[in-house]
Amino acid sequence: MRVNVKEPDPLGYIRTIDKITLHTLPMPDLILPESPYLKEYMCLNFEIQAKSFLWNQIRILMQTFISYAQQKITKDQILKLLE
Repeated sequence: MRVNVKEPDPLGYIRTIDKITLHTLPMPDLILPESPYLKEYMCLNFEIQAKSFLWNQIRILMQTFISYAQQKITKDQILKLLE
């Protein structure tokens, strides 16, 4: 769903994520075929459940996770964003 910028109360577009599950899986051979480094990598599979999502909500969430993993932002900055 996209937010209607003409709407008088854009905060009325609140969506709740009910559950986030992270599964770690071995890296598929298709990505790094016969690589000696294959065992050093893990594939992360995020399962995100909600009744509905805002436009780009999951893309923004995943970019936040990546930025945290790359130490570009801190846990405190994420908490502040969520407030």
